[in-house]
Amino acid sequence: MKCVVCVIQDISKTKKVLSTLNEVGIKGATLLSSKGMISTLSEDSDEWFVGSFRQLFEMTSKESATLFVIVREEQVELTMTSIESVIGSLDQPNTGIAFSFSLDQVRGIQ
Repeated sequence: MKCVVCVIQDISKTKKVLSTLNEVGIKGATLLSSKGMISTLSEDSDEWFVGSFRQLFEMTSKESATLFVIVREEQVELTMTSIESVIGSLDQPNTGIAFSFSLDQVRGIQ
């Protein structure tokens, strides 16, 4: 089994991502509210680098969503392409980031 993790910058797209995953047969996922490092640091810091990073990344939203999906190895690519079909190419700025990793043990999934 694999875990696919995706940080989605545009939280308005999260329901469509979940719906799209469901349509292609991915029946379970967990979605958490999240916040990036620069957003968090910029709230209380006047450090020069925080402002520089904010300008560099052109932050439009302070809140993001982190999606966790546990799938069979052969479903990883389908999961990634389904997510990108909704949020756009992850190669574009301010879209998000996705990665997968192997799981040694999984319980609670049929």
